[in-house]
Amino acid sequence: MDLREGLHWINGPLITTRLEHPQGWLQRSFAATENAEQWLTHFLDRWYVRSLGRVPSDAERQIWSQSIAACESEPERQQCLQDLVWATLAMKEFRERP
Repeated sequence: MDLREGLHWINGPLITTRLEHPQGWLQRSFAATENAEQWLTHFLDRWYVRSLGRVPSDAERQIWSQSIAACESEPERQQCLQDLVWATLAMKEFRERP
């Protein structure tokens, strides 16, 4: 097990709890929009700046738009957005950010 995997095992439940907490940033941002597509439009840049210190590339934006569009229900779309958070936290760019 490498350091990244170890940290996931230690912090995974804490991060999941924070992602799902009604007063957490992600859930509050969901509540401020009507659907996942609107969230993507309004909050994706904010999430990338918070986590990676930059806005998403056009390719990243397209990948997430397609992923969300493939979901059939709003709960599935919200799960996809939680996956987006986990995916950015797992990026080498995030781990190596000063």
